[in-house]
Amino acid sequence: VRTKKKLSISLRSRNTGTRTLCRPSLSVDSQRSHPQAAKSARRLAAIMASLLRAAPAARQLGRVARPLSAAVAAPPAAVEDFEPGAFGVGFETSTLSNGVVVATTAAGPACCVGVRWGAGGLAGPPSAAFAASAMAAKSANGKSDLAIQRSLELEGSEPFGLVGATASTVAVEALPDGVEAAFAAAAVGAGVGRDAVVAWEFEETKASPLVVHALEAFASLTHAAVKAAYGPGYAPVADAAALAALEASDVDAWFAAAVAHAPATAFGVGVAHSEFATLAEARLGSLAPRGAAASLPVFQAGGLVAVPGTGCAVAVPAPADPAVAVVVAEAIGATLVEGLLVVEGTDKASAEAQLKTLGDVASAKASAAAKIASAGPLETAAFVSEGSDPEKLYAAALSVADDAVKAAHAAATKNAPAVALAA
Repeated sequence: VRTKKKLSISLRSRNTGTRTLCRPSLSVDSQRSHPQAAKSARRLAAIMASLLRAAPAARQLGRVARPLSAAVAAPPAAVEDFEPGAFGVGFETSTLSNGVVVATTAAGPACCVGVRWGAGGLAGPPSAAFAASAMAAKSANGKSDLAIQRSLELEGSEPFGLVGATASTVAVEALPDGVEAAFAAAAVGAGVGRDAVVAWEFEETKASPLVVHALEAFASLTHAAVKAAYGPGYAPVADAAALAALEASDVDAWFAAAVAHAPATAFGVGVAHSEFATLAEARLGSLAPRGAAASLPVFQAGGLVAVPGTGCAVAVPAPADPAVAVVVAEAIGATLVEGLLVVEGTDKASAEAQLKTLGDVASAKASAAAKIASAGPLETAAFVSEGSDPEKLYAAALSVADDAVKAAHAAATKNAPAVALAA
């Protein structure tokens, strides 16, 4: 049977940082050759109406780096309450005896399950967390990457590796009856109970065009501004030279350290809490007690980094309140990344002008809330894995006082911004 495996890597930014998304899929020919695959396709089609409703705005969550006029023009109307089909309804948490947090939302037609470590690019050698993320769906425990990804695909599931400076996540979008297998794959992809990374496969992955493309995205003005904001001691989450210097044993060591002591959250969007807590206990309950969470460096006001190319990006600390942060980001057309508000422009003057100009607050609140409400399973998992209740965040974004938004914006922009300037 001929199958064509396709793997793509894309990037998204939110307050947790940039994510590397690994999307394997089988060709149409493969689905025709496998009745089980065709059955999965039919099941996926049955919930497509729900997913299509969520997808357009969800895919833009946290990606609001655009001209100010676009940030405030004709925002989507926010509904008064979460719709019954929203994936963020029914947030619930509990904690295993070893400190692993279990976070879920109410059962739904589609799910996203996985493991989030409270350790990312700042832990271990530079780019090791990125490398671990890239290897999340690769060969493990005697199964090839094709076997792992194919098994998930036939269940209607899709794996993702997500990485930022202080967190790393392996997530799998799944149908309800595929949750157990999806979570098992996510746990192994996160390093729990897996064997050593295959050295030749790691070298092949490092050189793949898709990883090269991801590295180019990490070299963007936005990420250069993050580097400027946190100073010389801040190592980028992913860097081509650092990745090239890594060996498979470095990835093994990163996995081992995360499994040994990193704070952990098992998350299940669209899964009943009692059911998912049982799965989390089985996979993660025997881990040692968890350690302290990683934290970002102190913001360096006026930090400057020169980069090749054209344009400029400026960054200031984001408001600490998540609801206020998403509204301010909408109101100024900024990206929330690694605890910062980042604005890109054609030059320093235009970027700083956009950063300091607060748009219509009412429109920004409606737009921010609508994006939270319409988030799909993976985007909702980003909130849930951080311990945020999407429904409460939605309500808070709508109800935050205009004066509070204006005060937060003023407080953020009183700092001399960090600047990434093309030279």
